[in-house]
Amino acid sequence: MTALETALRDEWGRLLALLVAQFRRLDLAEDSLAEAFEAAARTWPRDGVPANPPAWLLTAARRRALDRLRAEAVAAKSLPLLAVEAEITENARKVLVTASADIGAVDERLRLILLCAHPSLAPESAAALTLRLVLGVPTADIGRLFLVPTATMAARLTRARKRLAGARFDVPVGAALRERIGAVADIAYLAFTAAYAPGSGADVVRAAQAGEAIRLVQVLREVAHHDDLDALLALMMLQHARRDARVVDGKLVLLPDQDRTRWQMPEIAAALALLTPLARRAPSTPYLLQALIAAEHSDPHGTDWERISEWYAELEALTGSPVVRLNRAVAVAEASSAADGLALLAGLELPGHRLPAIRAELLVRAGRHPEARIAYEAAIAACENAAERAHLHERLSALSVAPGRVREMSSLVDVGGVTLFVRELGRRGAGPSVVVMHGGPDVGHGYLVPGFEPLARDHHVVLFDFRGCGQSSRGLPAEALQPEYVVQDTSRLIDRLGLGVVDLVGFSTGGRAAMQFVDKHPEQVRRLVLASTSAYPSADSAAYLAGWEEYQRRQRLEDEANGALRNSTVFVWDLDRAPEYLRLLESLGPDLGDWSEERATNGLMHPWCPGDPEHILRTFAKPILILHGEKDMGFPVQLAHRLHKAVPSQLAVVPNTAHMCHFEHPERWAQHIREFLDN
Repeated sequence: MTALETALRDEWGRLLALLVAQFRRLDLAEDSLAEAFEAAARTWPRDGVPANPPAWLLTAARRRALDRLRAEAVAAKSLPLLAVEAEITENARKVLVTASADIGAVDERLRLILLCAHPSLAPESAAALTLRLVLGVPTADIGRLFLVPTATMAARLTRARKRLAGARFDVPVGAALRERIGAVADIAYLAFTAAYAPGSGADVVRAAQAGEAIRLVQVLREVAHHDDLDALLALMMLQHARRDARVVDGKLVLLPDQDRTRWQMPEIAAALALLTPLARRAPSTPYLLQALIAAEHSDPHGTDWERISEWYAELEALTGSPVVRLNRAVAVAEASSAADGLALLAGLELPGHRLPAIRAELLVRAGRHPEARIAYEAAIAACENAAERAHLHERLSALSVAPGRVREMSSLVDVGGVTLFVRELGRRGAGPSVVVMHGGPDVGHGYLVPGFEPLARDHHVVLFDFRGCGQSSRGLPAEALQPEYVVQDTSRLIDRLGLGVVDLVGFSTGGRAAMQFVDKHPEQVRRLVLASTSAYPSADSAAYLAGWEEYQRRQRLEDEANGALRNSTVFVWDLDRAPEYLRLLESLGPDLGDWSEERATNGLMHPWCPGDPEHILRTFAKPILILHGEKDMGFPVQLAHRLHKAVPSQLAVVPNTAHMCHFEHPERWAQHIREFLDN
């Protein structure tokens, strides 16, 4: 970590508090400090790191604030310039004297924290603003903590700053102080939680940030003693005491595997000294229950999971939190069985990677490995923290080599500036490899693995995530997600892996991409399998297209708008961008009230249909298998019969199965493909 990064993490809140106290304007203080950090980013690499980085930053920020005040005063002609500077200089002298004292002085950070917890702000806005201003947590990480997009969180922070524009910077007294301190306690724990679950980057823990959150609670206890503050401090100290054992060689270490000799036992003892009398006299509160759970985890004689399960049940009754339900499921699985834990997860919905990661662990314990694999891959795709993602990859790899499984190897392959996540099942033999193109939108290929494991016992199978999907390159511009680029990636991947001529399987929407592939690169394919797919637009897609043509005619859309809309059809491959597509629709005209998101998104699949599928497949003139579930609702089986009659092909219908027939009857499904490839 560079000196500038260290200063940003450790000094931002203190410096901002000093500037706010000096200039009494939050916007001016924050902008000036940000400009000072920008100046440091330009000059420190060139001139060297100053002897006292915080002092350098504070001086630079003060100069920028003074410059701005001078400009504002002169522009407004409201005050003589010398009067402005005299007032600023006097405020600066008072603040610097205050800041130089350690004990007995007003902590300017506490003043800033209480400002961020102003009654005019909603609790979530207050918490978010404190994380951003006092601890310098990035906006994107705050968004992940509150389960909202970064843009939404940025807008929320902007609104909160505007609300505080005219607020007083005084410390409240009496009941107002007690109420504000309760809000700050919640904020401090959110900051602590953020430190032990950073949304992105290589850090698994941010100990300095966690320590700062603990310090905030300690300052609060000096101002107003309350049982719940003791419980919160005990909870944070118990969790923080394990910081040195949480990560070894950059890898996450789960609680059961931690080296307890690396725990800070004096801190645990101090926390228990706070907690023990509380447990006897205080009523149950969320912080007290969480502290009791953390204390049970710290017991060197073992963990009473039955007791922890009961506390989590009580905590869930108090809070109704889905996160508490998630933790309760883990405790119940430990106390009872994985099946009981999984039952608690049924119907639970949470953004991020924790839910699929925990579900995967419980599925492994229950012996449901195919489902566990899918859950692990969903967790990896949702996880943005590098160390946690590496841990999930290890867990998935351990599952992959379980007894009785086929050989498996995963890799990341560059295909001309785009990275594809590739999984190879089985071993290369004398015959062609089987390359699989998955369906969509926005998912990887993991859900297809159960259907191809039986085939991989005697065939080499290559599955990969399309660009913009799963674990392959994400965040690509709309124009880079068109079907033609998926076809191009597939061709390059075959060449990069040295596969030569392959057997190609296209599943669902991937079947449409496979048809486009054999149109462009027939020389790379020996046989083609079209599984659970259709060459024709479904009735809904056709209705969508007809409706869109009518809409274009009514609105008289210009070519530029039409072009933008056509490009936006690929947003279906990245659901994070789907709202952008819908906003674009709304911006183009007023008559879309009856267009639901589901209907609009369904229509987006049309571009993956080849222009003249029957002509393409007849021209391909190589063996084709059409494999379909009898009760497929996504692509009705009648469409499979229609294509079979139109082009030379074999047709296999799996009875009593739906779209995911490979998952319902993997052996039967794989056997149809095996017989087709081997004949």
